[in-house]
Amino acid sequence: MSDVRVTPWQDGSLPAPPPGLLAGMKARRPGGELIGIDRVLLKSFPLATGWNGLLGRVRAEFDLALEYRELIMLRVAVLNRADFEWGVHHPAYLQAGGTEEK
Repeated sequence: MSDVRVTPWQDGSLPAPPPGLLAGMKARRPGGELIGIDRVLLKSFPLATGWNGLLGRVRAEFDLALEYRELIMLRVAVLNRADFEWGVHHPAYLQAGGTEEK
């Protein structure tokens, strides 16, 4: 995380995020554990609120199969040269039924 220009929010940091925001972000994550992007976004509560709402809907309310949602995320990762995002979403894509050939 040495390239991060924003110091990520840490448990116990002040000001504390609104309880509903923190609970909503944790509810989207396996085991309720925040990941790096969550902690960076929590430096701006309005941004974190919007991002959490958007991602919650993308992940839970889209009719598009998970395989194709992950494929779209991989395409965006390639276009942005976002190696980290590729590393996160490539295994999820394969687990959702994607293949290297596709």
